[in-house]
Amino acid sequence: MGAHSHTKLLYHIVFATKRRAPFLTDENMPAIFAAMTVKANALDLEILAANGYVDHMHLLLRLAPDHKLSEIIGQLKGYSSRLIPEIRWQIGYSAFTLHEDLLPRVRQYIQDQKKHHEAMDYRGEMTVLRKTHP
Repeated sequence: MGAHSHTKLLYHIVFATKRRAPFLTDENMPAIFAAMTVKANALDLEILAANGYVDHMHLLLRLAPDHKLSEIIGQLKGYSSRLIPEIRWQIGYSAFTLHEDLLPRVRQYIQDQKKHHEAMDYRGEMTVLRKTHP
């Protein structure tokens, strides 16, 4: 990217564990986040927020325009699975772009995953996200 270009590419990413198995726990999530952060640093991208709930993960990413989203997600998922063998990710993901004005709200939403899932399961959450991010 040239010195005269400026971008703010923000993505809210959601992906599930393989077969939606309840692999994500309070005990292993810090290691998963750490693995993804190491890989993100190596790929020169920024994880602004990360959290999960039992069977799925949310990431808030800032990417450069030369990053290919599908490759980035594949590398983050693959690296974390190699470092933490009990973690397996389902193929695919959901990705939502957002304006920087929504950054605090989306960051808080990701941090509050346990609270959201007291009232709603993964499928319900994805329905809501797809409706609010047409």
